Amino acid sequence: MLVSMKEMLADAQQNHYAIPAFDISNYEMMRAILDTCETERSPALLMILECDLQGKGFNILPAMVQVSSDYYDIPVCLHLDHAGSFDLIKKAIDAGFSSVMYDGSKLPFSENATNTAEIVRYAHERSITVEAELGHVGNAMVGNEHTDIRNEDPETILTNPDDVEKFIEITDVDALAIAIGTAHGVYLKTPVLNIDRLDEITSVCECPLVLHGGSGTPE
Repeated sequence: MLVSMKEMLADAQQNHYAIPAFDISNYEMMRAILDTCETERSPALLMILECDLQGKGFNILPAMVQVSSDYYDIPVCLHLDHAGSFDLIKKAIDAGFSSVMYDGSKLPFSENATNTAEIVRYAHERSITVEAELGHVGNAMVGNEHTDIRNEDPETILTNPDDVEKFIEITDVDALAIAIGTAHGVYLKTPVLNIDRLDEITSVCECPLVLHGGSGTPE
């Protein structure tokens, strides 16, 4: 059955477990993830990126997940991943997504917070969950060491704990993606996570946290 991410997160927080999230772009990926999650008795958080929604993607992929969710005995969430515009988010909500992410992480704090708050108001009126990002999870691309996130100044990309409480108060966001040293893509080296920074964030934040860049991140 299709549910909102907020429903999933409430149970995860209460029972102290993490929810895996997977980007999908076709039937085979969706089927493998749903079958595995059902076997493991895990909720399935299926994410779709804008690039996979081009052309008829907006008609096909959401409908595929919505119909398939009825055949699985686990909660399934259809989540728009890394949306950078309000128009895209509105279109996704109209297409049946039960959760959306607005990524304003490259923007100044005030602009990110203002945009996120506007999107949250719109989405909550339609019972849709919203994830936002504070700090910036960069890319670690294969074969190009200059794109490795660790070549950037960590203080410019890691989430600032002093900003977290203010951001949540302004936006009323349902889930917050934070940057503590992970990166999207395939790592050139093993990433080093700033667990002390994570502890500082959790000490001031009761909002569910999201860790992007799971591929290759060590236990």
